Amino acid sequence: MSQPTAPAEKHPASAPPRSTPFVICLTGFMGSGKTSVGQELAQQLGCDFIDLDRMIEARAGKSVAGIFAQQGEEFFRRAEREALAEVLSTRRRPLVLSPGGGAWLQPGIAEQLAKAGAITIFLDAPAEELHQRCVNSLDAGHRPLLKDLSSFKKLYADRLPVYRRSQRRVDTSGRSVRDIATGIAEIIRDEARDS
Repeated sequence: MSQPTAPAEKHPASAPPRSTPFVICLTGFMGSGKTSVGQELAQQLGCDFIDLDRMIEARAGKSVAGIFAQQGEEFFRRAEREALAEVLSTRRRPLVLSPGGGAWLQPGIAEQLAKAGAITIFLDAPAEELHQRCVNSLDAGHRPLLKDLSSFKKLYADRLPVYRRSQRRVDTSGRSVRDIATGIAEIIRDEARDS
């Protein structure tokens, strides 16, 4: 059931450079809605959308889970950094970017995004809700780090302080994809008018 759109929590942030197209990067744990909200947000703003995991999968010819199983997490993280660097250096239009849940934790990723003038938005919800979303999702088998609830909650708690470094936080609990995206789009438009 949708709840009224709540304002996102703001953290100090610099505006993206006006000479380059804006980048909105959605951060958050698995199940937070980075892909579904990202697609809807891109549609509402009339800009491009890139899911970094899907980009890596297309290049590797296998799922993220397959990459983890056959080549290991270190190989995947390197591919993730390279894909992000390429996306940020070649973009020509405004972009909504959805990296995987672990990307934001990698050393240098936040700096890459800051250098590109990206607006980082943390999509958050209680760990129990995120776990349920993952278990119920069609791509549950493609999530190599999806485990039992106890392990899931521990990983979420370990990552939470890093996710909180994002410039904005949006509570997605109990809200529809459209409602979340609309709230973010309003923030982006308001900030564009104010700049």
